[in-house]
Amino acid sequence: MRTINLCFKNSYPTIIIIISLSFLIDNFFILKINNPTSFDQGYHLSNVFKMLNILKDQ
Repeated sequence: MRTINLCFKNSYPTIIIIISLSFLIDNFFILKINNPTSFDQGYHLSNVFKMLNILKDQ
């Protein structure tokens, strides 16, 4: 029980390190990927136009 208390006694530096690492990793991946994928957007837009044409014909 004493070892568990010693591990969790100073958890603030650990939390700060985890949060800062997550920000660094997120910024790295966001800066690496500049453009979103366009094939997925085109697929959804084509389905919207198909449904619009189907609903107009009825």
